[in-house]
Amino acid sequence: PPIPEIAAPLAVHAKAIDLTPRAFWTLPRQVLEIGFNAVPETTVIKRVVTRGGSEFGLSRGDYVLIDTSRGRIDEPGMYLIADPDGISARRILVAEKEGNLHIVAVADDAQRANPTLSVDNLTVLGRVMGIIKPS
Repeated sequence: PPIPEIAAPLAVHAKAIDLTPRAFWTLPRQVLEIGFNAVPETTVIKRVVTRGGSEFGLSRGDYVLIDTSRGRIDEPGMYLIADPDGISARRILVAEKEGNLHIVAVADDAQRANPTLSVDNLTVLGRVMGIIKPS
């Protein structure tokens, strides 16, 4: 199925990602479902434009595969959340510690982890299911 590549800045409207496509990618359904464990109908691609992101394994120019059907944090990984004002999206990295899920990094957060954020009270916009690095 054609996968929309959404605009590089992650605009959020009414706490949902702006899914206006700027291009389309074609990836086999089996690659999305089996290789990336993503739902093809709810998957989008976005290019990384920020310079920071090494703590997330990202570099400027990489592409991330986002499954927008993942609306809650239920396992370790990288997620997109709406900021409290619902204007933009932020990346968070979630890890398991002592049997519980904890936020270990927040994009553009100087503290690298924000103690005021909890995995239980966030507006989750999707989960990053894969990173595509251009060669």
